[in-house]
Amino acid sequence: MKRSILIILTVCMTGLSLFAMPPIPGKTDYNNYQIYPSEKYSRNNPVFRDELPQNILAVMVQFSDITFDLVPNYPDSLAHDKEYFERLFFHLASFYTDASHGNYALTEDNYTVWDNIITLSQTMGYYGENGENGDLIERKCEFVQEIVELIDDQLDFNDYDAIIIIHAGAGEEAAGQDENEDQLSSTFLSRRSLQAGLDPENDDFPGIETEDGIYLTEFVIIPETDWQPNGVPGEDTIYSIFGVLAHQFGHQLGL
Repeated sequence: MKRSILIILTVCMTGLSLFAMPPIPGKTDYNNYQIYPSEKYSRNNPVFRDELPQNILAVMVQFSDITFDLVPNYPDSLAHDKEYFERLFFHLASFYTDASHGNYALTEDNYTVWDNIITLSQTMGYYGENGENGDLIERKCEFVQEIVELIDDQLDFNDYDAIIIIHAGAGEEAAGQDENEDQLSSTFLSRRSLQAGLDPENDDFPGIETEDGIYLTEFVIIPETDWQPNGVPGEDTIYSIFGVLAHQFGHQLGL
C-alpha cells in the first residue's frame, strides 16, 4: 500500500529535489548541502517500508535574539502561536490526503504542536552561519541537538515517529539576493546529515540519543514565516510557508 501512495505523491510533487528548500525565483546566491530523504520510511527499510508517519510532533523554538511574532502582524495578520500552526498542519493533512487519493489521511489525532516554546542559547545567526555551500551542517545539527537536550526530560520520544521543528523568524530560502544570510534555510535532516554534522567519521552513527532509550535520526526544519524582516508591505512578494512545509515533509515520507 505504501508503495502506491508514494508513487502518487511523487507524481504530485515533482518539484522535490535532492537539496534543501529551493530558493525564491531569481535568487542565484543560494547554495546548500545535499540532503537525503528519509531512511526510516525508505523502500529499502524492511521494517517501515509499508508504513508512513502517524504520530507527528511539532516543536516551536526561538532564539536569544529572535522570538515568535505572537501579535497579529503583516502579512497574515495572525498571531504565530500554537493554534496558528495547528491550522497549518490541518492544511498539510488535507494536501496529503488529496495527493495520495485518500491513502495517507491524517487527522488532528496524528499531529501534536507542543504547548511550550523553547528558547535556545544562541542567536539565529549562530545556527544559520553560512559556509561555502550555504548553512554550515555542523551548526544546523547543533541546533537540533540542543533542542533535543532541552525537551528530552519532558517528552517520551517513543510516542512520535516524525519531528518537525518550527523556528522563529524567516527562512533564508525567501531572502533576497545577498540578504539575510544569517537566517536558517528550511531543510530535512536525515541520519546521514546528522552524521555529517556531528560525527562525520562514524559511518555507524546511530543518531541523537535520548533518555527514552531511542536515537532520533530525522528532523524537518521550517520557519514561522517566509516574510523577510526587511520586506516592504505592498511591494515585495509574499511567500507562504505552507509550500515549504509540504516540500520538507515530503522528504520525511521518503520522497
